[in-house]
Amino acid sequence: METKGELPKTYQTPYGEVVVDRHVYQRAGGGKTYCPLEREARIIITSTPLFAKQVSSKFAYGSARKCIAT
Repeated sequence: METKGELPKTYQTPYGEVVVDRHVYQRAGGGKTYCPLEREARIIITSTPLFAKQVSSKFAYGSARKCIAT
């Protein structure tokens, strides 16, 4: 794998958006890129695990509340 250098990416956190310069790697022939930070930090698309858990909890609670009310 060859490095593409440090590329900035915006991540969503419970405390707001954060822009991080992270190393990105790609095979010499092109194709899918690999970012060790996203794999090790378990980033979900652009969200940290805690932020994703908070958002999914709010969606789940809102749906359950609608079903009970009707």
